[in-house]
Amino acid sequence: MALRSRTLVPAGPHPVADEVRARAPARLVDGVLRRRKWSLHRHIHLVSAFEDARTRSEITTVLAVGCGAGLSELYLAACNPGVAFTLTDFDTGRLRIAQRWVHDNKLDNVEFAPLNLLSPPGPRRYDLVTSTEVLEHIGRDQQAASHMVAVAAKFVWALVPSCTEEALTDPVSCAASWRSNEHVRPGYTERTLSALFEQGRKVWMRSCYFGPEAGYLRRLLNTATDEQIFASRQEILEAAAGDVRDELRHDNTVQGIEILVDTRSA
Repeated sequence: MALRSRTLVPAGPHPVADEVRARAPARLVDGVLRRRKWSLHRHIHLVSAFEDARTRSEITTVLAVGCGAGLSELYLAACNPGVAFTLTDFDTGRLRIAQRWVHDNKLDNVEFAPLNLLSPPGPRRYDLVTSTEVLEHIGRDQQAASHMVAVAAKFVWALVPSCTEEALTDPVSCAASWRSNEHVRPGYTERTLSALFEQGRKVWMRSCYFGPEAGYLRRLLNTATDEQIFASRQEILEAAAGDVRDELRHDNTVQGIEILVDTRSA
């Protein structure tokens, strides 16, 4: 189920009248590339999940939980002007970056809202609720996941770090995860991620950040200059797209795991 590069950056002009908006998708992907680390991999998995959800039911509203600067979410907004996106993050500095992108790219289908996943959900519902590497930072992750399901009218998608069952109870692994990334836990297994979303129906679960390819690409992005990256832009996008696979591994050759949940049965 590898994502083709045309999904990441439309080859032709975007069908909107405004020239600034028409160029927004490619500009936003360039912003993702400049952020290095796992940003491009996160991007292709979010885009893939959005497209997969849309093949199953109409998606007209999206809530992005913990979006940070939100470049990938804004990419989806630029490509889908008929879909309303609500972006949230506890870090107001990151949201200000996203707000500047919205202004500069004339994205009129994006709004920003406060959200505390540990507070009781409000009455508003969204067709798709997304979170990218958020739940591992939350101590009461079961409560947070339940609230995501509660505000999702159709689907929830979450991407988190993966780990082994042994790592969950290993104090060394837990301490290292907190020191390096402020993760409350080193990651999730198929068992623990499924348990978070048992209120809904699991559509699929799959591994991501496959080794050694994902690690190699991340190192390349971290060490190359912007000029080198953009000179090989198409090849890099193709390589990143290959990380979307219908595969679930239970070992240390992968560093992430994602799930799509249908909440209509919740």
